[in-house]
Amino acid sequence: MIGTRIREYRKLHGYSRNKLSEMASISPNYLSEIEATSKMPSLDTATKIAVALDVPMDYLLRDTRPFALFTLNDLAERMKDENVDTLNHAIDFFEHLLRLAKEK
Repeated sequence: MIGTRIREYRKLHGYSRNKLSEMASISPNYLSEIEATSKMPSLDTATKIAVALDVPMDYLLRDTRPFALFTLNDLAERMKDENVDTLNHAIDFFEHLLRLAKEK
């Protein structure tokens, strides 16, 4: 599970495996094995990855905080300084996406 979350946060930040492995001072192959869940990182390595991803360590470790909620909070933070028109367009867009998702 931790490997899946690391991959999701890495992609959210737009980092390649090489970039994240460099930032966390681990090999790209080791990061690939962690993301594939074939290896479990040590606490030290997981901490380095969390710091590189700028996410609290518990986001990587516990099951109670879904990735979608983190993403929504991140979007809200990024949009806090946008003008009202942009915010209204974003709300309309998300409402449309929710309707589409419910149709499936």
